[in-house]
Amino acid sequence: MVTMVALHDVHAVEATCVAVGDGGTIVRTTDAGESWAPVASGVSDGLRSVSLMGANGVCGGQSQTILYTTDSGATWEISQSDFFGGGFYGAAMVSPQIAFVGGQNSIFQPLAGRSTNGGASWSFASFYLNGNEGSLARIDFTDQNIGYAAATVWDGSGAIAKTTDGGVNWTSELFPQRLLGISFPISDASQVGYCVGASGTIRKTDDAGATWGLQESGTFQTLRDVHFVDIDHGYAVGDGGTILRTTTGGEPPSAAGEDPLSADLGADRILSIHPSPFRGTTEFRLVVGSGGPVELAVYDVGGRKIRSLASGRLPTGTHSFAWDGTDDEGIALRAGVYPYRLAIGEQRRGGTLVMLK
Repeated sequence: MVTMVALHDVHAVEATCVAVGDGGTIVRTTDAGESWAPVASGVSDGLRSVSLMGANGVCGGQSQTILYTTDSGATWEISQSDFFGGGFYGAAMVSPQIAFVGGQNSIFQPLAGRSTNGGASWSFASFYLNGNEGSLARIDFTDQNIGYAAATVWDGSGAIAKTTDGGVNWTSELFPQRLLGISFPISDASQVGYCVGASGTIRKTDDAGATWGLQESGTFQTLRDVHFVDIDHGYAVGDGGTILRTTTGGEPPSAAGEDPLSADLGADRILSIHPSPFRGTTEFRLVVGSGGPVELAVYDVGGRKIRSLASGRLPTGTHSFAWDGTDDEGIALRAGVYPYRLAIGEQRRGGTLVMLK
């Protein structure tokens, strides 16, 4: 089947698969994709997320639309629709009855919803991302209480939000890049998770979201979603037709008995400098392939060094350095253009950062 509208999400349970998209579009297959048929949604809003659990399922869309099904997506009922603004860009079912959606409300706050009756009715919690407006993108839950959301902040940066009480309360950690997809594998789900976003960003946690380390993706393309089937095997997709695959949990290969953290990552690489223009914080991300020296500094337009971010030899691995718009004495600088110089091994790179206020 060929559809002329954009499809934004897909979910499968055995041979049944449902895809949703613009203009209230729902298409469904019951023969593992051999044939597809349109399904009436009852709405014209763009549909952005779908999740199935057994015969039950939920779907989220623009205008804070939520649909639910009790027959594996053959028919859909409207739980709510026609709100002003906002929408639900992530959906997750953790049992046939308990479901979650995540997105944004009408006043630009992140908004999370929880249902205990298969999507027929909902309770909602709105919050801020460390005091910032923004929107939840994809969401994932490891049980009925613990869940995570990839998020974008109003200024173009990103965040990861976490709840431990079934979506009532959320805590957030901010990051320089927009974050758009999140996945906690089926195996060991309470500890290991992955998050992807702008500029090829991939972050991984091994401690249930307490810390999120950077992984090398090998691309600058925006990654829009990620899915892991277990703690080692996963996929990420993004702009430009990008498809990434890992069989090692995103970690670089290492010889038998070798500590992966000290494995040789090959050549020195400058991965990304993002965002620019920026408000708050921008981040330099690079790979040191041979334990070589790194020099990274920010200057004013007159050529005076105002902030040293790195100086000296660093161990092999992926490193990130954030600049928060302050000088070496911690004094906040004015908005403007600031040149930077980065040397890593034999590589040299210079450019300018644009700081907004």
